[in-house]
Amino acid sequence: NTGKELSSAEIWAIFNATYLAPTEPYAYVSHSLVSEGKGCGVVTTMRVNGTEQVLRGTGNGPIDAFAHALHTDLSIQSFEEHSLGIGSNAQAVAFVEASAPGLAAPLYGIGIDADIVVASLKALVSAANRAKIATTRSAAA
Repeated sequence: NTGKELSSAEIWAIFNATYLAPTEPYAYVSHSLVSEGKGCGVVTTMRVNGTEQVLRGTGNGPIDAFAHALHTDLSIQSFEEHSLGIGSNAQAVAFVEASAPGLAAPLYGIGIDADIVVASLKALVSAANRAKIATTRSAAA
């Protein structure tokens, strides 16, 4: 806490380091969606603690299925998607608010990608990584 005004580059660097850059324990690699009756299934390749793994989950949509595939205790409280530009080639950003056992305050995850579904999945990965960081810090305290 320096008390100085931050430049936009400094704000972006802090935002990136907080929400987009952490890749442990989870890093998104790829996914495919499959029909599961009235629901949705996802088969995703993730790096978990540096090791590539194929995970599967089902749910009422891609985000719910992906959350089940991650096998985390995250509970999604809210979810939003927005465009970061104009036109069909604009990037998408997704925001997720989640709660996790042992954490008093909600945590947030953010994902950015050209594909809105991938941005959404990356937001869940961001939240899962932030939950891991927060629980590790609270256990150390």
